Amino acid sequence: MRSPRPADLAFRFLALFGLVVILSRAAAVMSDGPWFSPELSLLVYSAVLACASLVAVAIVLITSVRASRIAHPIRDSRIRSAFIRMRAAGPAASAPTDPAPERVEAAREATRMIWSLATGPLVLSVLLAAVAAVMLPGVGPFSTRQFELNTTFVLLLSGGWWLVLLWFVVALSASPGGSGPRPDAR
Repeated sequence: MRSPRPADLAFRFLALFGLVVILSRAAAVMSDGPWFSPELSLLVYSAVLACASLVAVAIVLITSVRASRIAHPIRDSRIRSAFIRMRAAGPAASAPTDPAPERVEAAREATRMIWSLATGPLVLSVLLAAVAAVMLPGVGPFSTRQFELNTTFVLLLSGGWWLVLLWFVVALSASPGGSGPRPDAR
């Protein structure tokens, strides 16, 4: 089965996120009063802000590790090639050579694919953190006077997290390579 293109995956998940936005806004507009107390709003905004930071860091770390695993064999072959040339010809031939340019280009393309697949969930996670950070100072009387806005954002932040996590899991499963154990360097 062919893995989805990053643009197709982004379109599908952004359409789902748009649906969550529409449903959150519709529920808020239809309400007659505040759904959430200032204490609960404070809890939601604080939790989303903290979790968004952790999720963004986790996305970057996991993506970096997967990209590194793809580049690892290429790096090893370049080092091995340079070492063999140095031992055979002396210090004059110390410049590393590309053992297989097509492998290097394939690894670069796979690394670009991994990062392009992870960019969407990363940006959405940062966007949710930004919304939470903007709404956090206005939790007191503002959230009760502007209850539609508060309700929209609390529902959006609560409903948007499963999309960020699902999108990242799908992006990980669609990304090339990096799933096996790291090979031993010899």
